Amino acid sequence: MRRQIIFIAALTLLLTSCHHDAALRESAMSYVQAIAEYRIDDAKQYATDETVQNTLRVVEFYIMPILDSTYIEQNTPAKIHIDSIQHQSDTVAMVYYTKKTPIQKAHAQIEMRLQNGQWKAHQPIELPAMLKGRPAEFPTENISDAPMRRPTRQIPRIDSLQNR
Repeated sequence: MRRQIIFIAALTLLLTSCHHDAALRESAMSYVQAIAEYRIDDAKQYATDETVQNTLRVVEFYIMPILDSTYIEQNTPAKIHIDSIQHQSDTVAMVYYTKKTPIQKAHAQIEMRLQNGQWKAHQPIELPAMLKGRPAEFPTENISDAPMRRPTRQIPRIDSLQNR
């Protein structure tokens, strides 16, 4: 009788762990695939709030507008392979993966955190001081449409320097 209880407990723990890792693997794969294919809006649903507010907003508003569409077309589709998962705790895991595109092959890792029962990618970046605490100041229009500012300092002409 005692052996049966231990066997049932071990089997339950094993099945729970397998389901736990399957959800972790699926969330990590979805996030990395979306990022690798430049689908920032899709990646947001698999990311922690901090990652969405900092990292993905910077990518969306500052990096995506300057990326060459030809480069994006040449660098997609991406094939993602999860190499391994290492649990740091019950709520944090590191997922190691390989990304292969027509242009490159890279090995990388992503930290995943369990939040509200769902695994989310946690990939914060350190924001420059001028952007800290100001998420509302991210531009809402395309940056390339913004007017150019003229320099405020007068630059001396080369011919005026030669006459000195």
